[in-house]
Amino acid sequence: MSTWGWRSHFYSLVPLGWALQAAGHEVRVASHPSMVSAISSAGLAAVPLGADVDFAAAFAGRIGAVAPLDGPATADALEPAITADGGVVRFADAVLDELVSFGRSWRPDLILWEPFNLAAPVAAAALGVPGGWNLWGAGTPRTTLRLRPGVGGRAAPDARSSNTLHLFEY
Repeated sequence: MSTWGWRSHFYSLVPLGWALQAAGHEVRVASHPSMVSAISSAGLAAVPLGADVDFAAAFAGRIGAVAPLDGPATADALEPAITADGGVVRFADAVLDELVSFGRSWRPDLILWEPFNLAAPVAAAALGVPGGWNLWGAGTPRTTLRLRPGVGGRAAPDARSSNTLHLFEY
């Protein structure tokens, strides 16, 4: 399981984590280091990854500062992101490399995540394991993430297509 750095997002995964443990599965919850206490207190094994991202700093003053999804970025605009402020991408970027590395060493059979976690579906695709999106609210019929090969030293998880990864589709 993987969640981004907010307890309220993690708590939606707890009952599923308990159920999986009760059924005899090994459950690990990967997240930012600041989440270790919340994860451990819930009775699940925490895997601290990456850097903590200061929520207030990540989101402050960013509304409207995102480049158009299909257009060129300007010097003062952030990369397009799932949220209008681009904060979700910064949270994912802080853990993605270490999440994939942990996955390669631990070899999970399944990766589950909550809606704001963009790192987990990318990691599942990179590791070639099934993934599941655990909703805590209304979903979206399709969310697409366009990846640029080589950004941050990472290749696109699905090199067969035009570097597009469909994260959620139903």
